[in-house]
Amino acid sequence: MTSSVSGLLLVGGYTPPTGAGQGIRLVSEFDGELADRGVLAATESPSFLALSADGERLYAVNETDPGRVSAFGRTGSRAEPGLRSLGWQPTGGAHPCHLALHPSGRLLAVANYSSGSVAIHPLDDDGAVRPHAQLLRLHGSGPNAERQDSPHAHQVSFAAGGDELTVADLGSDRLWRYHHRAGAYALVDEVSLPPGSGARQLLLDPAAGRGYVLGELDNSVSTLQWRLPARLLSSVAGHAEPLSSGALSAALIAGPRPGLLYASHRGADRITVLRQDGDGVTPVAEFDSYGRSPRHLALDGNRLYIANQLSHTLVGVPVATDTGLPAGPVSSLELPSPSCVLPW
Repeated sequence: MTSSVSGLLLVGGYTPPTGAGQGIRLVSEFDGELADRGVLAATESPSFLALSADGERLYAVNETDPGRVSAFGRTGSRAEPGLRSLGWQPTGGAHPCHLALHPSGRLLAVANYSSGSVAIHPLDDDGAVRPHAQLLRLHGSGPNAERQDSPHAHQVSFAAGGDELTVADLGSDRLWRYHHRAGAYALVDEVSLPPGSGARQLLLDPAAGRGYVLGELDNSVSTLQWRLPARLLSSVAGHAEPLSSGALSAALIAGPRPGLLYASHRGADRITVLRQDGDGVTPVAEFDSYGRSPRHLALDGNRLYIANQLSHTLVGVPVATDTGLPAGPVSSLELPSPSCVLPW
């Protein structure tokens, strides 16, 4: 049998004092086995990454106070790729934890978690980040005094060809929806979610006109009718079995076929398979995350990658297309403090 390389992965993580990482790492997969190819870019706490559509530009938040966003260009060959710095810019806030590229490739949105704001950065022709042209400031709080004393922007996402920007706000249990008007993003909808749920991630299904929101604090999945104004249809437990006390949900992604979703739960260290069902979702199965604190998930074909932050492991799991469940040998690689994995 001829050996083959399945793909390349970029892995972001926390650097000291928050974690043990050294920057953005390259991982390759060969015959189902993961291999660490070393650090491509030494940058401070690149906790979340995003690629341009052609894979030639990489963007990373630097989850620090004050916060920064860094840009990189791809160099080298497919077999021996590298990254060159395109510089960085301050994000106008503290501890940026998520970013999203506009479909045009000319704008970048960055979620500043601690300061509850979103920076909109223009991009140069070469992909370098310019100073932010707009800073969207959120407001409000939630019932969890420890985690929801103020707004905490946790995720940004573009939709409708980039004309719409949505912010998931863990601090106020809201989604903030903005439309692009007269050269800037203007607020058009505030979507209230169950109090204390802690909106962490939004997953849109445009074909179904639905949005799914993962609640970090109550481990729920809420389903929304997505036309303006959005309407809450249901909110259910995002897990099939009871979770241990203190469990915190982390990632929500589409599964290997339409109608399936994955949710990860830190503390319980489990991955849940959910099925779209009428006006909501139903948890149908669960499996182990093969490590501690599954902070991020990525699916590439029938391969699910799990970044287990606290066990310092990246895991590759072959999954069945029909059920979403593990369907073969699991590969695990020791990596320091992984928080994001991105197929390249």
